[in-house]
Amino acid sequence: MSLRIPVAVISTEYLKEYISRCLDRMSLDIDFSFYVFHDIDELADIFRSIPEEVKGVITGGAVPASILRRMFPDTGRVIKAFNNDDAGIFKLFLKIFKDNPGMGTDRIYADFLEVAGIGTNEYLFGDNEIGFDETSTQMITQRPVEEILAMEDYFYYKHLSLWQAGKIDYSLSRFSNIVPRLEAAGVNVHFAYPGQSYMRSICLETVQNVRILELRDHQAAAMVVTIRVPEEESPVEGQAGFRPDREFRLRLECLNQALRRFSTVYQLDLILRPQQRGFEVLTARKVLAVITDNFQTCRLQDFLLDRLDFDIYVGYGIGVDMYQARINAVDAVREAGRLPFGASCLVNERDELIGPLRSGNKLVVSREVSEPIRSAAKSSGLSYLTVQKVMAAVRSTRDHCITSKELAHKLAITKRSANRFLSALSEAGLAEAIEVRRSTTKGRPERIYQVDVVVMEEEAQGG
Repeated sequence: MSLRIPVAVISTEYLKEYISRCLDRMSLDIDFSFYVFHDIDELADIFRSIPEEVKGVITGGAVPASILRRMFPDTGRVIKAFNNDDAGIFKLFLKIFKDNPGMGTDRIYADFLEVAGIGTNEYLFGDNEIGFDETSTQMITQRPVEEILAMEDYFYYKHLSLWQAGKIDYSLSRFSNIVPRLEAAGVNVHFAYPGQSYMRSICLETVQNVRILELRDHQAAAMVVTIRVPEEESPVEGQAGFRPDREFRLRLECLNQALRRFSTVYQLDLILRPQQRGFEVLTARKVLAVITDNFQTCRLQDFLLDRLDFDIYVGYGIGVDMYQARINAVDAVREAGRLPFGASCLVNERDELIGPLRSGNKLVVSREVSEPIRSAAKSSGLSYLTVQKVMAAVRSTRDHCITSKELAHKLAITKRSANRFLSALSEAGLAEAIEVRRSTTKGRPERIYQVDVVVMEEEAQGG
């Protein structure tokens, strides 16, 4: 007997009864819980209020689903939508034409077709290779957030103005919040309900994706926590007379106690394996997601920083198996160790370096060396990884322009190192100092560098 999957449904009050009735008829092995919103601004708070164990969320339309994906890009949940299927839309138009013989399509306004960027005649009589659901979802995803948030008011006034001007006889809408308002204004409006068969397929897709997500949560992962030790003081196992000094042993014990305390506070079952400079933990991806707040920050680093009087480095690794996860964790902690102070980094199964996780401004760097990166490294004298990091930092800016101070902040390195990287790229003809930014306070003016966009685009495609 399969376990029932909990799924949250977020809809308007207008749509809740219809969705609930359809779901009851389906008799699916799913526990549905309903959340009602009256305004788009309520979506974020509702999403946060859903219990953590609920990994599947279905919204009553493509617009709220798109907004939630934008607001929570790193959510560990599956977000789907009861949008519209072609069968349901054609059924609605067929009923209108049956009740009104001879009516032209120009007397009907359908806001959901405008959202999808399709004319009525084109949709009804054209050769559309892509279904409405996919087309409309793509169009909504491509729109700016501000435009998506303003959609309801825009379409309410468009429906109303067309009706009052006598240009239409029927208004068809997919925005359930504006339908009652249009009805109150006397508009002959009809809501485009999703078909039950289509809704069933969305429910089954959600459950399937949740189960895939659960398997992903149990993906092999490892973490390595090491103490920052100056080279001249670091104990080297295997050397004659090898004896870690007393202070280092005390630090190891302090780190051990702090890690166990962290495990208790966050209710994580962490089994520590002692290493020469710290500890290793073999675990699962979902545990790393908790510790790093879905790979955004490092709660462990912050926790230890408040309790230890020495710097530590944290490396997280995710892999297709435990061997790769451990190797990636070692690579990640080595990368963290290159930073001036205690830091945390992650290397995932796609060989992407993510970090530093304590900066609040993480970067995702593909470690796959493409030909443009190879060429840029050779001409600039920088390492492949350094070029990839600089490119990732520049891509995160709006206009591909950056100062050494900004680069230093994004990479968590010294300003001197950042200036050296930009100067090397500039000398190789891959960056150009396009202007000088003068500070209103005392200090030297800063050069603003523009990095070769072509190289970046090629690197992104290659990686």
